Amino acid sequence: MTYKTITPEQFLADARAWDIKRRAMRRAAFFEAIFNIFMAVFSIAFIALTCVTIAGPGVLAAAAFFGVTLH
Repeated sequence: MTYKTITPEQFLADARAWDIKRRAMRRAAFFEAIFNIFMAVFSIAFIALTCVTIAGPGVLAAAAFFGVTLH
């Protein structure tokens, strides 16, 4: 197995390219985290709204049956 000798300029170019890729990945991870938080909040709100929509008529019917006034 042979190893290729690289020049200091090539080493710096490779390091610079690697650093640019690293920064891009960190930036992508940051925006992915923001997106995940937004989607978690949205999904919780959607689940709550779905539960209210499904259970609402039953709760109102039970309240009316027991004579509870909701105003």
